[in-house]
Amino acid sequence: MMREIYMLLGGLMAWVSLVWLRVLDYPSSFQAKDTRSWRLRRLAGRLISFIGIALALYGAWQ
Repeated sequence: MMREIYMLLGGLMAWVSLVWLRVLDYPSSFQAKDTRSWRLRRLAGRLISFIGIALALYGAWQ
């Protein structure tokens, strides 16, 4: 049961963070790229994506 939860949660985290990163690639006119906050949000999205993929792989491995 925990295996399925890990895989589902990890997959959901990975997809949500990848959508978040895609949204950050197309900023609106009021959102400037290459600012510190934009880079931090991008780093956070990558980190959450990595954690989600790792969690899904851990669930598949169990």
